[in-house]
Amino acid sequence: MTSRRSNQIRSTVRRCLRIALLLIVLCSCSRTLADDGDWLVGVLKPQSAGLPPEFVKHLKVYDLAYSPDGTTLAAASGQSEWGCVLLWDASQHRLTSMLGGYSKRVLSVAFSHDGKKLATGSMDGKIWIWDVAARRVEHVLVGAKGRTKVAFSPDSRLLVSNCNAVPAFDSDQLLAGGIRLWDTNTGHEELRLGVDKHEVTAVAFSPDGKSVASGTSLGALRIWDVATGKLQTTLLERGGMIWTLTYSQDGKMLASGGAAGAEIWDPSSGGSLRKLKGFSSSHYKSVAFSPTENYLSVAEDRGVLVFDLASKHKGLVFPHDARVMAVAFSPDGKTVASGSEAGIVRLWRVEIRKGR
Repeated sequence: MTSRRSNQIRSTVRRCLRIALLLIVLCSCSRTLADDGDWLVGVLKPQSAGLPPEFVKHLKVYDLAYSPDGTTLAAASGQSEWGCVLLWDASQHRLTSMLGGYSKRVLSVAFSHDGKKLATGSMDGKIWIWDVAARRVEHVLVGAKGRTKVAFSPDSRLLVSNCNAVPAFDSDQLLAGGIRLWDTNTGHEELRLGVDKHEVTAVAFSPDGKSVASGTSLGALRIWDVATGKLQTTLLERGGMIWTLTYSQDGKMLASGGAAGAEIWDPSSGGSLRKLKGFSSSHYKSVAFSPTENYLSVAEDRGVLVFDLASKHKGLVFPHDARVMAVAFSPDGKTVASGSEAGIVRLWRVEIRKGR
């Protein structure tokens, strides 16, 4: 009992020290990007939206996505035995809709680039495609077993997802990991890209729609040709689990986040451009490029880091009271949204000082 109590005390002390460090860095680094003033511009709490307390007690946020026009923020949420997507008015900070019916927690959410569709991937391996305006499910796709990630092509016609423990085309053998392309209008599988020996844990479409990046549970990072389904290049053969991938808007950079930290890659040459060091050794579950500036947001253990990629400095540090699972930039680049294991979404103002 004494040993258990000592471990609890040490764990609490470590958490307090991490939060204190984040606060110290926030004060010391804030001049890099932000004007003086408060950066927290909104807090989205399911409890404040009139949802039952038993419904939100153990609710966690696993992913975030802004609609292309910036008016709606979608939060992939849930617990172990059910899931939902909460749609928030991004300017009024109020809940507008809850998309439910999931049997497991929702891990991934993405808006199509025309804003008409919303796709989700959940822990039960199913992919749901919603009609955003009608709040109606158009297709339910059986994509994989276990955690499922999704991303739309730039023309909104295709959806990419990981597919784990599914039969190969020419046999009954189960594949450890792979990637599927779906037609978002018909719901039919259009192409299967490659095969990996290990579980695929992250996928991302390139901005030109010609390539798909994938990351695995053992840290392999690969880029596939969408037209042929063949492997283009392997950026990393083995490392820590990759949880998240995202391209910059011009397609010249690919960011990965996972057990080995956050890193920025050149998808053309396959070389590493920069390794980003945070303040904890925990997994980085989410990364997001600013659509307007040369910045990258990273979900940390107890906070959000915004890196100025034009310098060697961490631009901003926004502290959280729970592990941050998801980050997303608003389309205008002025706001970073962060979602945590506490089920709360925070909106942070990112004002860029010009001429510094």
